[in-house]
Amino acid sequence: MIAGHAIDRSEMWRVDADSVIKALIYPEEVVIGHRSRYIAYKRGGTYADKIFA
Repeated sequence: MIAGHAIDRSEMWRVDADSVIKALIYPEEVVIGHRSRYIAYKRGGTYADKIFA
């Protein structure tokens, strides 16, 4: 399940749902962000995609 906020942001940054799912399943790096939320990184194209879970 992908949250509505995540869908809105992926559209804003022009990242398709398939890329979001791949980043969550096969991240290059996972770090802990604010309020102990996990951030999955997957580099793609000319920038790094950040997926917040």
